[in-house]
Amino acid sequence: MTKRLLALAILTVAACSPAGLKTSPISSSVPPAPTRPPTWTPESSPNSVPATAHPSRTLTPPVTPGPLSVVVAQNNAFSIQIPSNWIVTEGARQVTGRSTYTVKYFSAVGPGDSPQPGVIIFYEWPATDVTNDNAWESAFALTALVIKSCATKLGPEKLPVDFGGEPAFGVEYADSCGAAGLLTGAVHNRVNYGALFEAPAPYYADWFETLREILLSLSFGR
Repeated sequence: MTKRLLALAILTVAACSPAGLKTSPISSSVPPAPTRPPTWTPESSPNSVPATAHPSRTLTPPVTPGPLSVVVAQNNAFSIQIPSNWIVTEGARQVTGRSTYTVKYFSAVGPGDSPQPGVIIFYEWPATDVTNDNAWESAFALTALVIKSCATKLGPEKLPVDFGGEPAFGVEYADSCGAAGLLTGAVHNRVNYGALFEAPAPYYADWFETLREILLSLSFGR
């Protein structure tokens, strides 16, 4: 497992944003993590991993989230509750390597310049050896290919996560574009899912409960 994580950790990855899923670097570090709820608890150390970034602009506080409202993904893949003032984007990304395939994604991000609090869920990539135990690892590798473009550091512990009722796992992260959050993944009815729940690193503790509420609202539709 250690070698596998080290191999994944050298991949480069970017903060959630609906326009091309890219961001501009900012300067930030991850504050001490708040106490974790039962479904999002480190096995030992609760500390997040700081990211190194080069300053380019002043980070402004995220916009206050609107009331949560239910949004249903295309073809009823899943439903999730997100703030009503977040911007939703859905689409597909083509992955080219040893084989070529398409990954679907759902993005919901707060208004304003990146990074902003947000969620990206991507799904239906063709890996047959993925389970609820290791889906987060496969999701991290895929994130580097189609979602992010900023260097990312993973937290030290594998975390138990309730992903739409699936007993899955995840890991906290911080990236050099100024975002911090949780990366997780699961397999439901033979479909692979990965997700990022994140916020600007200096405000991650403030947004933790909102992100957790969004995560726990996820429900699979098929």
